[in-house]
Amino acid sequence: MTTVEEWEYAWNSYIFRLKRLEELKAMGRYGYQLRMPYLALETAKERLRQIDPDFCKQLKI
Repeated sequence: MTTVEEWEYAWNSYIFRLKRLEELKAMGRYGYQLRMPYLALETAKERLRQIDPDFCKQLKI
């Protein structure tokens, strides 16, 4: 993968995980039901931070 493709994949993964977490919260999920979605979101954030730390600092990710 090129750097641009890696960045796009990381960004799309982050946005997808964030939206999924919001959907689950809206459905009334809580506590242990959100443990894995939170972990997936943190993993996506970390990958994005590794690829583009300046971008993440600007957006406070």
